[in-house]
This record gives sequence, structure tokens and C-alpha cells, in this order.
Amino acid sequence: MSWVQRWHVGRVSLAVAVAVAGVAGVALGAAQGEDGWRSEGTSPLARTEVGSARAGGFIWVVGGFGTGAAPSAEVERYDPRERTWELMPSLPVTLNHAGVFGWRGRPYVFGGFVDVPLTGPGESSNRLFRFDGRERGWTELEPAPAGRSAFAIGRIGRRVYVAGGAVEDAQSSARLDVYDLKRGRWREGPAMDVAREHLAGAVAGKPGKRYFYAIGGRDFYGSANYRTVERFNPRTGRWRRMADTGTAHGGFGAVGVGRRVVALGGEAPGSSPAGTIAAAEIYSPRRDRWRSLPDMPTARHGLGVAVSGRRVYAIEGGTVTLLGISNAVESLRVGR
Repeated sequence: MSWVQRWHVGRVSLAVAVAVAGVAGVALGAAQGEDGWRSEGTSPLARTEVGSARAGGFIWVVGGFGTGAAPSAEVERYDPRERTWELMPSLPVTLNHAGVFGWRGRPYVFGGFVDVPLTGPGESSNRLFRFDGRERGWTELEPAPAGRSAFAIGRIGRRVYVAGGAVEDAQSSARLDVYDLKRGRWREGPAMDVAREHLAGAVAGKPGKRYFYAIGGRDFYGSANYRTVERFNPRTGRWRRMADTGTAHGGFGAVGVGRRVVALGGEAPGSSPAGTIAAAEIYSPRRDRWRSLPDMPTARHGLGVAVSGRRVYAIEGGTVTLLGISNAVESLRVGR
């Protein structure tokens, strides 16, 4: 059975997910103190399969699916200091499973599926957009040599790293592409050892010695999640296998916090009635070891994950595997 056929089998679960999850108003866990999860209220939109990153002091949340599995081009940004939301100009095209990163105060959006899930996984985009504040709109930049969705993405200096994901025929990939922000050019880099999609990416390390992590993922929807972690060193141009995660994550989010990496949530179809993951964990490169953090109050997949200072944010996402949507916003302060 092909990846696309498996997607169509999963459409039965989609209808169940929408019926069970509803649209918004997901119950949030109570605040647990400075070092526990804290409710940040709700976002203006309820979505899943969003992209998210911090840029210019704001956390940007883009695309995904909204009510009735409708594909979204909508964009929000959150001010973590004021704890306020603002709706921003929409993307030129609907995107889900896209990647977001920030550079010089501006958000960039790359790749993602461009189709409605009920018609299949959709075409993977190779387009790259940048938000220009003065024009209050999105500018399209040089497209990548290959389209992809549900990949790992991270920026180190002026270079952006895009690893894995679903490509062309919706098969999982081990490919690495590198984008030079100053030159506006793409090139192919060394592939990962393990091909996977629905993985997460994070950048962590000390100044001048930062690494790009490709974490977890899976081969296709319904297959077992991986605990695999590979780390790319931009100075040597090589991947290295690191300690496995404690929980097998797929369809989740990750972010670097200083030298460490935090991974949140995901989905594991059949693992529970909802099939979503509440687990959170943190990686220490000094010990090459993962340890558990408090579970998210709201288990989700397809969520946006971003960091401001030492506080990690879990934004929106699906409360039921395959879909379900929420506007839950929760944060966890990570200790030193």
C-alpha cells in the first residue's frame, strides 16, 4: 500500500477527529507555577499543522488547517511580553506542514502541502516567502530545487537547513537542502542517515558553535514514530547520530533553548483514543541524554513551538490524530 493510499484510508479517522475534537475552546490545564506549564489563554484562530517561529520579538504562526479541515493562509503573531495577539496579512497561498524561521527580525515561510487533505496529501511546495513590514505583505524569493512538506528546518547564521520531509511522490526523504540568505541561492547538502517525514528541527549550541538537530519523525502516517536524533555540524558538513529521544515523536515540534533542545507533543495513531502525545522532554548535549519535562496540559500534534527567553510556547495544534484543531496556548519555563 502506497503512502497516498494509506492517507486515504486515514480519511475515515479524519471525520471522527473533527467530530470528537470540535473547533476551539479546548480545556487548558491550570498554571503550575514558574517552572510548570502555564496557560497563555487562547489564540485568535483554532488550527492544526501550523508552522511557527520567533522573529523580531514576536512569535509568528502560519497556515495549517482550520474549521472543517479548510486549508489556511492566515498568519498571526504573538507578543510574549504583552501576551497579545495580532492578525497579520495572509500568505499568498494556503500552506500546511510548512517551515518557518526568522532572520533580521523578519519571518520566512518555506514549503508545505498546498492541497486540501480530503483530496490526498497534496503537492509539496518549493516556494519561499518573506514578510516585509514596510509593505505589510509577503515577498516571494528563490524557490528550492525540490518541494517538500513536514520537514525539519533551522537557521544558523545566514544559512537555512531543510532536512527530510515528504517529497515529490509523498515518500519520506533524507535529503538536506541549504539556503544562503545573503546570496539567495540553494544547494544540496549531505543527506541524513535515516529518511523520515513529520520530524522536527531545532538549532542549539553556544555562539559560534551551533548545531542543527533533526529529531524523530516517521516513514508514513500510521507507521511507528522514530526516536532517532541526528545532528548536523555546519563547520564540518557532517551528520552525527546522537542519543535517542525518550519518547518516539512524530508530527510534533522542537526548539533550541541555549545549548539544549526541547521536544513537545506529537501523534501516535492507535496509542490512545485521541492518538496524541502530551510528553515533553529536553536534551543536554553535555551528557548526550534526554530527560522528561512535565507533560503538556493539552496533548497535541501539528502544533507551533517557539521560544522567548527561557520560556517555550506550545501553540494551537490538533487534539486528535490526523486532525482535530485547537486554539490552546501554553508555555513552560525551562530552568538552566
